[in-house]
Amino acid sequence: MEKTEIKDGYSSKTEVKPEHKELLASLGSRIEEIRKEKNISVKHLCEEVGISRTTYYRITKGVVYFNTENIFKLCDELGIEITIDIKVKSDQ
Repeated sequence: MEKTEIKDGYSSKTEVKPEHKELLASLGSRIEEIRKEKNISVKHLCEEVGISRTTYYRITKGVVYFNTENIFKLCDELGIEITIDIKVKSDQ
């Protein structure tokens, strides 16, 4: 059985499903916008949250399934909260 490396709260072997990419990219993009609005450097934010800059950039591009703890830490550091609107798929 192949071992999957877990680093900074994500699996390097897990590819984001196409149907999830838009949502993850939207969340990551918004985090990046707020970081810039608040004039916080990526280096500082990553140090405070405890993730690498590579992980941060992957989160903001929606190319990785992130550890929810890291997202909450990012949000706390940026002074934002996440709200979720859950809907039943129309084809169900």
